[in-house]
Amino acid sequence: MVSEPGSGTLLPSAPDAAEEQRRDAIASFLSVGPSDTLNNRYRPFRKLGEGQHAAAWLARDTTKNQYVAIKIGVYWMLKEQGRELSLLQRIKEHSIPSHPGSHHVLKLKDAFYHQGPRGTHACLVSEPLGRQLVDALLEFEPEHHAPYPFTRKVSIQTLQALDYLHQLDIMHGDIHLGNLLLRLTHNINADSEADIRAKNEKGNELNRTGDPFHLDDKTVMSATEPTNAMIVLVDLGAATTPAGSPNFNYAYPLPYRAPEVVVGAAANLKADIWALGWAIYQIITGQFLFPVGGWGGPEDAAIQQLLLR
Repeated sequence: MVSEPGSGTLLPSAPDAAEEQRRDAIASFLSVGPSDTLNNRYRPFRKLGEGQHAAAWLARDTTKNQYVAIKIGVYWMLKEQGRELSLLQRIKEHSIPSHPGSHHVLKLKDAFYHQGPRGTHACLVSEPLGRQLVDALLEFEPEHHAPYPFTRKVSIQTLQALDYLHQLDIMHGDIHLGNLLLRLTHNINADSEADIRAKNEKGNELNRTGDPFHLDDKTVMSATEPTNAMIVLVDLGAATTPAGSPNFNYAYPLPYRAPEVVVGAAANLKADIWALGWAIYQIITGQFLFPVGGWGGPEDAAIQQLLLR
């Protein structure tokens, strides 16, 4: 019962613009229930993470009785995710098995569209992966960089991954450590769903937002021994082809932006190479090559970046 105005009881206030925006953002994602099955085949049971335009789920493939990861896009980015799907299919159809980078670029297992309450969601199926590389590097104190065997191996693999994309005439457009994931070094299909939940506490609450809920990749980062690290470059949401043609579709984070990106000009695969150099510097040293601060608006940040370069 709502009291009449003037009775001394405050009426519930209308949600402000920020709250409305947050509600709309949450509603853009597909909510998943404990017994839901997608495409008559995949049963999501654990959330792996969430970005601005998609959420990743660990699911059981009931047809092959194995685990897969499903990237489910927000409904209003359907066109952009269709472009990502076409590029993943290009990688699949024009693979170069002899290229060492072929092992370090995400491979598409399956794709389908799911009709949700508010619209259609693109769903991309791939292998389950572990932590983002940036999370692995955060295990070390700021004044100490990661062990040399680890940084050397993942730097080489990152270079191979990007070269592989460029050989396929694809510009990635969003190179940064958050899009480099560590491959699982154990057979996850040997684990039951109960085992996975017990080993990884986060992610067991369906549809929870916020922190990443990565799987334990069991990567060894010894100071003296060779590492078992395997990098996989993911997220082709900002990728384009042909790689050498100027375009404005890139999405590099602030510190990784090449000068032409900073000023808002068209870019091509050379911007990928600039971001790659920045990423490798960060991997090896644990430091930012150009420590851009957060002061001012976009124009101030651009001026600061150009001065640092």
